[in-house]
Amino acid sequence: MNLQSFIELLTEKVSDILGPGYEVTSRRILKNNSVEYDCLSISHEKNNIAPSIQVNNLFLEFISGKSIDALADRVIRQYRDGLNFINDTDYLSINTDNAEEKIFLRLINYAKNEKLLESCPHERVSDLAVTYHYIVSNDTKHGLSTIRIDYSNMDYFKLTEASLRQYALKNTEKLFPAVFEKIEYLLKSYLQSHLPAGHETAFPFFGGIPMYVLTTDSRVNGAACLLYHGMLERIKKSIGSDFYIIPSSINEVLIVPIDAGMDADSLNNMLRSVNKEEVPDTEVLSDNIYEYPKDSFQLEA
Repeated sequence: MNLQSFIELLTEKVSDILGPGYEVTSRRILKNNSVEYDCLSISHEKNNIAPSIQVNNLFLEFISGKSIDALADRVIRQYRDGLNFINDTDYLSINTDNAEEKIFLRLINYAKNEKLLESCPHERVSDLAVTYHYIVSNDTKHGLSTIRIDYSNMDYFKLTEASLRQYALKNTEKLFPAVFEKIEYLLKSYLQSHLPAGHETAFPFFGGIPMYVLTTDSRVNGAACLLYHGMLERIKKSIGSDFYIIPSSINEVLIVPIDAGMDADSLNNMLRSVNKEEVPDTEVLSDNIYEYPKDSFQLEA
């Protein structure tokens, strides 16, 4: 059975279980870097909310022997969880009057997102693009939930392209405070939080690596820190050197002092290898390293 036949079978099974009043349809969702997911959308005649559930991984489980009934039950649970999330976050009562406080920017790859960028306001910076988003919720229970600002919802949010840029430049640094630290500190913190109790010191010492991490305090949307006012110049003063920027993902970048003597070609090869083998497709930022101050990443208000 191929994916399309599975989706048709799953759609029919979910519809049969839910019964009258529900509509189950399939569609494709375009994500970052032109990654597309097949989804089922479920709506009820008394409710115009239609949460979408990804089904690609369910297909892999199906061909590995999981029953269609078990997978349909899981889709329905995820649908109901989606409704609970929407109710918890008051999704339908998004206050468009507070958009100026909740608009922020992201940095994504330009070439990998040409189709997506056709539908939304954006600005190009080097081989990257700035896109704009609205925060629906950002809490410990649900994590970060956002809406991308595109040409179809700009009027709803009462936004112009000029106001998007203005609000995003003002808000992003406030909503996602930057963290700049030596990479060994980040690795040490990560290992300590993931090792079993009593093994907190059972990790190698990473001292001496001439490399730093620039990210946010939530470790999300860290590449946007490149655009924070004065950020790169402050880093230069802090480390006392011009530096390479390794765009390791949309969530963080690495900083390597040029005077550390590391070869730019080697860094580029390392980045491309890691992007190919380690970084999820939706989180890849770029295959090219940058050099400050030659690459300044400036967006003027």
